[in-house]
Amino acid sequence: MNCNKCGQILDSNVQFCSNCGNKITNIPAPKTKDKYLSALSAAVFSIICGAASLWVLPYILGAMGISLTLVAFKDSKGKADVIIFAIIGLLICIASIGLKSYFS
Repeated sequence: MNCNKCGQILDSNVQFCSNCGNKITNIPAPKTKDKYLSALSAAVFSIICGAASLWVLPYILGAMGISLTLVAFKDSKGKADVIIFAIIGLLICIASIGLKSYFS
């Protein structure tokens, strides 16, 4: 940890800087959301929505799966596994909506 006034390297348990006397406030580092895990979760959940929409509520679950696929594509940052899962989920969702429309 460093003093935010003079930059002196300090121990983590000090309350005042030994160099300039500045009061040290511990500001926690901001938590970063892992976009990869959220994208992978969205892609996998789009597959689950697509599979469920083959049996129940095809329009609602299919649309939800398609929107989750879009979230996965946006947050994927080019990760191949996320993109593959997202494409599979998208195809299943589109197929379930199409099958429901065809057989209705």
